[in-house]
Amino acid sequence: MHPHNNWMSDILHDERTLMSNAEQRDIAEASFAPKQSREEIRNAIKLEEARRAAMVKNLYRLRSLRLSRDQASTTKRED
Repeated sequence: MHPHNNWMSDILHDERTLMSNAEQRDIAEASFAPKQSREEIRNAIKLEEARRAAMVKNLYRLRSLRLSRDQASTTKRED
């Protein structure tokens, strides 16, 4: 039997390849969407750098608090 004469494989193939009009439109719009401008990219990078700086600052603050708490608890044990 020739593979093209197998109607079941044709049906399954068709089901996998058919897309709704909305899906086709979404793919087309995504493919042709304008790229971000350099200014938008620069702003996003600045925002990310500020977010990271705030996170690092908070990390060091929490570390300092933990170290002082640990030192206080070891001092109390020695008394």
